[in-house]
Amino acid sequence: MSQRFVSPTSGAGPRPTPLPGRLGRALERLGGVGVRTKILGMILSLTIVLGLGVTLQVRLVMRQALLAELDNRGYAVTSDLAGRSEDLLERLDVPGLTRLFYQTASNHDDILYAFVLDAEGKVVTYFGYLPPPAELVAMAPVREPNHAY
Repeated sequence: MSQRFVSPTSGAGPRPTPLPGRLGRALERLGGVGVRTKILGMILSLTIVLGLGVTLQVRLVMRQALLAELDNRGYAVTSDLAGRSEDLLERLDVPGLTRLFYQTASNHDDILYAFVLDAEGKVVTYFGYLPPPAELVAMAPVREPNHAY
């Protein structure tokens, strides 16, 4: 008894209809590629997708951490400046306040301006090239620091 091998495409049933257009041609070409090439393509695409995902996640986390650190640093500088200006404010020493602002700005080169408001919300004195923007003056008082680490 001899057994006969029947190929699945040798008339054993209806052939599937090929997909039209570019997708069909791409699948035909992909079918002619070896298993080793298919596995290499899957590994390469998985590596690229995971690499991009990790990169975007790290970027998001670093951005949030750096913004929180900047917020905390600004709060620390203003709190230090407020503590050192208390006596000058009691004596209404505006030139002394201005000197204190310049000293603080010389220690922190990223300070653009600083200002002191009176009880009515008007600017008493400020440090900077221009007066502080009205939107910034309206935002006072300073909020508590963001301690997200």
